Amino acid sequence: MTYRKSTSVLLWLRKYARLVRQTLPIVILGTSAWFIALVIELATNAKSTSIWICLVGIGLGLVGSGYIVRGMRRKR
Repeated sequence: MTYRKSTSVLLWLRKYARLVRQTLPIVILGTSAWFIALVIELATNAKSTSIWICLVGIGLGLVGSGYIVRGMRRKR
């Protein structure tokens, strides 16, 4: 029984492996979401804590994008 369960998980991973490899669009989407959240927070005069959280999310997304692009260049 365990063998079939692990086999189905492996088949699922193989099916979606191409999507998992494409991490740059996912990181860009997340960074864009943080930017939209920042605009909403600024429009509603939110607390500075939530504004800083959005800025840190954008910053980490940009750093992550840099790492991904650098890794893609190394693979070539």
